[in-house]
Amino acid sequence: MQSPDRREELLERAYRRGYALRRRRQWTTTLATLAVVVIVGTGVFAVARPSDDHTLSVVPTTTTAPTTCLVVPPVTQAVDAPRDVADWSIGAPVVGSAHLWTARSALDVQAVHDSNVWRLKFPWFTRLPFGLPQIDGRRIDGPGTFHSDVNKATSPDGTDWVASSLEFSEPGCWEITARYYDPTLPLTFRVEIGAKETALEHALRRFGVVVNAAPPSAVDLGDAKFCGTETRSVGPESAVNEAGRRCFREAFDTHRPAVFVMVEYTVEGDPIVTIYRSQADGAIDKFVDSTQDKFGQRDWQGATCGRLAIASSSSSPNIVSYGFAAKDCSPFTTVSG
Repeated sequence: MQSPDRREELLERAYRRGYALRRRRQWTTTLATLAVVVIVGTGVFAVARPSDDHTLSVVPTTTTAPTTCLVVPPVTQAVDAPRDVADWSIGAPVVGSAHLWTARSALDVQAVHDSNVWRLKFPWFTRLPFGLPQIDGRRIDGPGTFHSDVNKATSPDGTDWVASSLEFSEPGCWEITARYYDPTLPLTFRVEIGAKETALEHALRRFGVVVNAAPPSAVDLGDAKFCGTETRSVGPESAVNEAGRRCFREAFDTHRPAVFVMVEYTVEGDPIVTIYRSQADGAIDKFVDSTQDKFGQRDWQGATCGRLAIASSSSSPNIVSYGFAAKDCSPFTTVSG
């Protein structure tokens, strides 16, 4: 196996070859698109006033995030709810009124991040008559898009209810409004989407890293300071992060835990994500994610390095300010998630 220093030198040469090749290519304007994944059920659709499939593009209405996001409608205990609603909730507290209800516990469920959207499975109970509600959403603390998909479901005891998939393009504070039968009686509440996601996890997901399948030692922020990300490419996504590099170098010099992420693109455009982690004992952990590289090892590799070599811009015009490289590293080994 090649030494870590030799491996880093070869990666640098490969990057420069790719850089020169892509400089000769003609760049065309590209449009960024947001892919919203829709899960379409096979349930039977009942006739109802609202549409059963609704997409809403949202512009922010405020620029300041609310101090608290979660807003819950008045809670109704099962003993005070209509009999059919209480039977559906199996005696658990509910929120709603008249024709539209949901379980109180559903508001505490965390959305799952998958395929660039946050998806939340959400139950509803409609009554007198049964039908499918219209569900709209808007982000309170920034821009975002919302999509809902609703389908009829049936419990083992024969009770009809509504299973929905609520999809959010971004983490943040979202207001959900559901309407059914009587549009003057909406059910409105707010939920925090992606509340437990760290800045490191959010950044890694942007580059296609499957955080849930990654080694925890690489992606768990813990008590470390997140210094940011940097991309190395000739495309419009290229961005040297001098502030992030300075943050990481200062943390290393003072033996404080910190994380810096560097993303390099192959000639084919596949991202290779490198995570640098400084430790309190002065060591540096280096993780390389090549799972998206079609012609690479397609795994996670890790090594522990003894020092951070500071690159001087006077020695090479291609060295950016606050450049560094991890040196005296142990052999790279495969790290599992």
